[in-house]
Amino acid sequence: MAERLKRDTRRMILETARKNFLQSGVKRTTMEEIAHALKISKKTLYAEFPSKQAIWEELVRIEAYKTAEYLKTYLSDDSSPLERLGKLAGYYLRRQVQAREEERDRLLTANLVGGLTDEIQEDAGKRLREEGLEQAFPQLVEGLVVEAQKAGEAMKGDTWLFARLTVGLVNTIITTQQERPSELPPVKEYIRRLLTI
Repeated sequence: MAERLKRDTRRMILETARKNFLQSGVKRTTMEEIAHALKISKKTLYAEFPSKQAIWEELVRIEAYKTAEYLKTYLSDDSSPLERLGKLAGYYLRRQVQAREEERDRLLTANLVGGLTDEIQEDAGKRLREEGLEQAFPQLVEGLVVEAQKAGEAMKGDTWLFARLTVGLVNTIITTQQERPSELPPVKEYIRRLLTI
């Protein structure tokens, strides 16, 4: 009974914090506001989460799990593991390039209205989705590298290393996209070359 109450309290704290973060932004939301909204003491809140950052990290972990589940469905076609890895990398690349362009536009807008102020509010929901994707991506890559190795589509060897090299390759492409954002490179081909050398 006590364990169920503890789980319910954590769930309610996370739901309320998420709602407040989405409405007011992470920076503007306080632990006191979360406790007040739940009609619990700050002591109870701090017993579950030592800081606002701890709440945010748990929300990101949950978002990463949801993102991974969505992407597993997105990748559940009959294509080969290497093809699915390329599809995943392409999806991640497009999302990251888009997020960087949106952030650049947000900063440009802030500059035009007189600098970064609290009036240009963060988009906590977008940030949560982005951080969830960033956490889920390496785990999914590692799983697909294992599948590609088992299917004979990738070299046998250190799965962790191959997964990190693949993630590093995609992140390098994202960085270079800032210089040439007009077209995305053939990321699937780069990954195939990396894993089949």
